[in-house]
Amino acid sequence: MKCVILGAGGQLGGEWIEQVTKRSDETYFGLTIKSFGSAEADITDNTKINHLLDSNAPDVVINCAAYTKVDEAETERELAEQVNSLAVKNLAESCKKRGIKLVHYSTDYVFAGREEDKMKFPEGYPEDHYVDPVNWYGTTKRGGEEAILQSGAEHLIIRTSWLCGQFGSNFITTMLSLAQKHDHLDVVDDQWGSPSFTENLVYNSVKLLQQNEQGIFHLTSKGMITWHDLAKENIQANW
Repeated sequence: MKCVILGAGGQLGGEWIEQVTKRSDETYFGLTIKSFGSAEADITDNTKINHLLDSNAPDVVINCAAYTKVDEAETERELAEQVNSLAVKNLAESCKKRGIKLVHYSTDYVFAGREEDKMKFPEGYPEDHYVDPVNWYGTTKRGGEEAILQSGAEHLIIRTSWLCGQFGSNFITTMLSLAQKHDHLDVVDDQWGSPSFTENLVYNSVKLLQQNEQGIFHLTSKGMITWHDLAKENIQANW
């Protein structure tokens, strides 16, 4: 099974590359990396994307590319929409045209995240729960989901949350860096979530591909915690 990875320079894309290429035959559970990169795989450039798909003829496209700056999205609305919604629409249509399966990563921000939801769904939102994004980032990510569903392309939409991994920057690396510079940190303690370790996320994504699954799936690591407690636990563990 040949795949193209988009967003290979990011946290999740980097983990995909690591999990595949660390094996001498460059395969991972039967998955072979055909192409990846930055400029050649710019998701907002539909012409380059189509050329990439035509020249490599993959069976699967793994889309790890996204605009992920939640707060900045409120002011960079056009850019967030371009990357998370419009580019995904073009990508889905291109995959549909060529008979390519699309694996796309989305987010828990497509839900409202109300306190009553936490009480009602202690194990997390079910996949069929109605979406209700409360910010622009979540709205653009939901736009990407809808575009895939409407395209008719064979797909896996994988919703995840609070990515943590060895590549790029994330909440944990940011907190550890700040802790080296400051004696006191203020971190919110009223937001709950499930940290998702990229190694586990990639492993389980491949399992879904092996089983030829299609549709929307929720994948995170086990457990729930607040931002405050996550920062506290990691700082204490490293000092």
